[in-house]
Amino acid sequence: MSVAVEMWESFRRLPLWVQAWMTLLLVPVNVATLAFLGGSNGVLLAVLAIAGMAFNMPIMVSQGGMSKLMALPHLIFWIPLLVVALITLFGDAGSGQRVFLVVLIVIDAVSLAFDVRDFAHWRNGDRAAV
Repeated sequence: MSVAVEMWESFRRLPLWVQAWMTLLLVPVNVATLAFLGGSNGVLLAVLAIAGMAFNMPIMVSQGGMSKLMALPHLIFWIPLLVVALITLFGDAGSGQRVFLVVLIVIDAVSLAFDVRDFAHWRNGDRAAV
């Protein structure tokens, strides 16, 4: 079986609400940072947002699917992302970027709440891939 098929099947074994959260909100909002590259801190925001997702690819491959270890890149990149987003929001962001930053902050903060729990479970031995 190909790696792509394994990853897809692992994704499909996640609870339906998690699949919806990821496909309808989490991934699109983080990818949308690319639309604001020209805005205040736009490149830094995009790099942090995309890195938090991209570094999950080798984890998925090495773990044989979705695992709680996938929380680690989010913690590494999205905590600084939230700091930069807040600084930008209350700094010199344009009005369109401000609206987007509020959405980004809310979505990624919710994700990080789950990520803290998931990484703690992984550290305590819950290493199974979905």
